[in-house]
Amino acid sequence: MGLDVSRYTLTGKLSGGQRKRLAIALELINNPPVMFLDEPTSGLDSATSKQCLALLKQLAQEGRTIICTIHQPSGTLFNMIDHLYVVADGNCVYTGSTHNLVPYLTSLGLHCPTHYSPIDFLMEICNGDYGSHISKLVESIENGKSNVWRSTRTLYLNEEIIIPQQIAPIRLYSFETEFKQTPHYAASSWKQLCILVKRNAVKLIRDRVTLLYIMSLIHIFRRITQEGELYKSLVK
Repeated sequence: MGLDVSRYTLTGKLSGGQRKRLAIALELINNPPVMFLDEPTSGLDSATSKQCLALLKQLAQEGRTIICTIHQPSGTLFNMIDHLYVVADGNCVYTGSTHNLVPYLTSLGLHCPTHYSPIDFLMEICNGDYGSHISKLVESIENGKSNVWRSTRTLYLNEEIIIPQQIAPIRLYSFETEFKQTPHYAASSWKQLCILVKRNAVKLIRDRVTLLYIMSLIHIFRRITQEGELYKSLVK
């Protein structure tokens, strides 16, 4: 996760990118097969956004399904995405692989300029910079129901395959390989319990409001006990 250098840093003092990676790491504890992320690159600079998406790309190549929403991705981030689902005005204007976005637009008479980011071009189309084409895009893609452009290969307009997409080897996680063949966990149940108790104790100590509340309760119960003993001595 690239957080080794920050393992002794308080969460409140982490940078934006480190916090994003920490949040992803917390979700990975249970080894989920599917992960949903809402704007993981929001508030990050270009370099940190690239690192964050590269991590998600690596997780996807290891066999997980990563679904995330990104507002206005850069050309670099666009090239790291496998499958797109673009929404404009509440309707789907494209669903398919990133490699097929340009052929899809070309088939509708919308030619992306050379050396221009396809996703930027599509966003400009959705914003109406080249006229009103959203209804045509929605109709062509059947509002997300069409699977024509979902191929993992780049297509010609006549559907001839020209450039196969190079897909990294995928290592699938399964219950058999990850759990049944594991003789024991790295940490025993007792060690896990001790770590969690220590973690909660540190959390309580750092939370001054909670600590003050606990001390107030202790003081109240102590006074009640003392007054009770004093009352008993007076009665006797």
